Amino acid sequence: MGQVQWSREFHILGVVRKKLGVQKELFASRGPVLFANLRAAREFTKKYLDYKAAQKKTSLVRPEDFYAMGLIDEILHYVISSYCAENGADTMKGVLKAVENHLGKDDTQVVLREFTRDFPPTPVYSGEMDLESYLNSTIDGESGWHIALEEIIMLWVENMNPAYHIAHDLIDHKNLLTETPYEKLIASVREAFTALPPFGPDVQPLVEMLRAPAVAHPDSLQKQLE
Repeated sequence: MGQVQWSREFHILGVVRKKLGVQKELFASRGPVLFANLRAAREFTKKYLDYKAAQKKTSLVRPEDFYAMGLIDEILHYVISSYCAENGADTMKGVLKAVENHLGKDDTQVVLREFTRDFPPTPVYSGEMDLESYLNSTIDGESGWHIALEEIIMLWVENMNPAYHIAHDLIDHKNLLTETPYEKLIASVREAFTALPPFGPDVQPLVEMLRAPAVAHPDSLQKQLE
């Protein structure tokens, strides 16, 4: 098994990322530290608007909207990290095991592998690691499969957020919906967290807590961020 420095990223669809020529992480978190590459994010927003214009499509996304999307994503990653710290370092490992028991290991890995292919983390996108090496790498007892599970939860949360639809083609999970048992995996994840201790000010299962800002303020990224 190889080792890699894990980070949680704001993932965007690989085919769009390639068209825009984006190489760097725009937002990433490692433990409690958030790295926001604001210059790269600003450049990305311009490239994205140019890309939409070339398609003869308009987009209402502004740089501050994109910042908010990235920051919300990484803050919610921190919420997951805090939950796992409170409930045990093996929490995500246990959730993955529960999903595999319900969905089957093969189908679970099909979804996570396709997600990592569609939304490649920077080491895979840059060619530093191939997909299988990334998923089978470990660091501090955490595998690429666990990271992929956390990231796919975030992808679903983002796709359920109406305020993200101003740039929906960046996070569109259509391929996963049509080509894999993605919805069954998400249902299994939600069920697994329902069986675990609740979290947050409203004492909710973790996935429902992650959705809470969008449920409360479906049309405002700024209010969600606040």
